[in-house]
Amino acid sequence: MQNLDTLLSRYDFLESLIQTAEQNRNDIYTAQRQRLAKVLEKFFTPEEGDTIKYSHSSIQVYPTGSDDSFINIYVNDSWNDDEEKEYTGLYVSNYSFRTDDMSEWIVERFEKQAHYARIAVDFQDDIVAEMNQVLSENRELLLNIYSDLSEMKKEIKQTTEQIDAIRKEARMNALMSDEGLEIEGVEKERWNGETYREFPDLQVKFDWILRSIRGLRIDKVSASGKSADITVKMKRWDYIKQAEVLTDEKIERVRMDKIDQFLRFNQLA
Repeated sequence: MQNLDTLLSRYDFLESLIQTAEQNRNDIYTAQRQRLAKVLEKFFTPEEGDTIKYSHSSIQVYPTGSDDSFINIYVNDSWNDDEEKEYTGLYVSNYSFRTDDMSEWIVERFEKQAHYARIAVDFQDDIVAEMNQVLSENRELLLNIYSDLSEMKKEIKQTTEQIDAIRKEARMNALMSDEGLEIEGVEKERWNGETYREFPDLQVKFDWILRSIRGLRIDKVSASGKSADITVKMKRWDYIKQAEVLTDEKIERVRMDKIDQFLRFNQLA
């Protein structure tokens, strides 16, 4: 088994490679969405008095200065037999529309809807073909990135498991030493700016929790390895001395999974 420093260096290196690959993937998707929007922009030109918002898969047409679109045209997509995304056609989705009377602007609205719908009908095949060409040009590059990411994530998972195994062994060695494992606690800050150290709690039985643990030692492990007798170092109030003192408390048959959970949760390597 490799040593811990080597594994940690490998983990950092893999993490850096994964971040770079994911950023490259995101950059490709961003550029791809921009190119897809440009395809729609090429075919759908706003009429006088209109504003069009383009995305990679839709257009929304508004009267200039309004927040309410009067026609939305979307590009439908699906996954083909090769499990590749492809665009298949256009469709229209509009909000419900109701007026209190009949006016000329209503006729103009429907005429404009018909204008943009006619573009969609007449150029649907061309739009879909150009958008699929954009997808095709990026597909192989993205597949290579996803393949590399899969391998790197597999390796970083294995590296993490090795690191955890080494740290677990180190924890157990410390716990079973004569001195046991000393717990330093975590520095915290009070509302007034003063600092103090917070120490973790250990659940030794389902209805028994020991608070503010300063140290932990395994005295004996059961034959099955599923439980252990332990010594816990804690601070208690000594009424005779009128002060806090460190004391040892011995507890029998504490489940090993509770001990390991305590160590991992509090990052005690």
